[in-house]
Amino acid sequence: MKAYLSVLCTISLIMTASAVHASAVEARNTDSFTSSLAAFSGASTLVPTSINESTLIEMKNRLEKLQSNYDGSVRKMDEQERKLDEMKNKMSQMEAKASEQQSKMDSLKRDNEQLARQVSDLSQKIK
Repeated sequence: MKAYLSVLCTISLIMTASAVHASAVEARNTDSFTSSLAAFSGASTLVPTSINESTLIEMKNRLEKLQSNYDGSVRKMDEQERKLDEMKNKMSQMEAKASEQQSKMDSLKRDNEQLARQVSDLSQKIK
């Protein structure tokens, strides 16, 4: 589950980075100096001159929301693991009690068989 959440966070970060990249490309295309600089330096370099503050705020909000969701999911998983551990402990206790009861039953069965033999021996002596 944690791996799944990590993948979701990574995908969201990539999507956010893509949005920032698109904003930077838009800014580059509107700035002739930066556009010329990019063309001169190989045209594949991205020189963001301005990233909208709203984009940064949106990115920050998304990251905070993702972190909050991730933390909440981790808390839920930790709680479920704790409950599972409690159930395992109870199961172990029940198994120990069952084993103890089985031991008592076996002991009683042996005692009963011994008494049956003694009764049989006594009845043979009486006859």
